[in-house]
Amino acid sequence: MQSAHANLPRCCNALLGSITTLPFDEADARAAAGVRAALQKKGKPMAYATYSSQVCGLARGLVVVTTNATEFRRVSGLQVENWR
Repeated sequence: MQSAHANLPRCCNALLGSITTLPFDEADARAAAGVRAALQKKGKPMAYATYSSQVCGLARGLVVVTTNATEFRRVSGLQVENWR
């Protein structure tokens, strides 16, 4: 009988194979600059690592799935789904 760990590589490969990665392109950079400026203007800046992950969804009109919906909802126009 195989241990549970024996299936881990197969499960990880199946999961990673189902994920589509998006490039961070010029549209994303423009969206990031807009998000940063808007949040700074409100006096509520956000860490770059947080908003940079959101702008791919914002620039493409995608829903961003997160367990940090409160923080992500600060970005105007971003569609957020809370998976908590």
